[in-house]
Amino acid sequence: MAENVKTTKLAAINSMLRMIGESSVTDLANPLRADVTAAIELLDEVSREVQSEGWWFNREVVDLTPEQSGVDTGKILIPSTILSVDKILYSPSKECVERGGALYNTKDNTSIFTDKVEAIVTYQFEFHTLPEVARRAITTRATRFLCEARVLDIALSK
Repeated sequence: MAENVKTTKLAAINSMLRMIGESSVTDLANPLRADVTAAIELLDEVSREVQSEGWWFNREVVDLTPEQSGVDTGKILIPSTILSVDKILYSPSKECVERGGALYNTKDNTSIFTDKVEAIVTYQFEFHTLPEVARRAITTRATRFLCEARVLDIALSK
């Protein structure tokens, strides 16, 4: 049987823990140790930071469509999986930013749209869905930050 060659979140956390001299864990569901919780939070934070830069694996040109009914009719709501809307394509009359979870046209001072908007968006994906090269880069960066925090921990010197 083939060995799993992809870095799982558990493998990433255990790698981080080994680098600071702590024992591995078998499960991340209910971390009982503070170092495990810190490693999980740091890995998630670094993952968000790295993905926010926008890479070939998490940037796409998409059509953002206004809501058709309800309280938000005409608004283009930005899903929580989208980290940023970087550029509005083919529309010099629109310069949009995200405000309050929706797209806002700063040229017209409105958050109401009548047509779809084509934009480049940056998504945030779960760790296990990332390409292996991104998983390794995130794990390496998070490990470095964890090691630096551990070395600078004043409580360890007492």
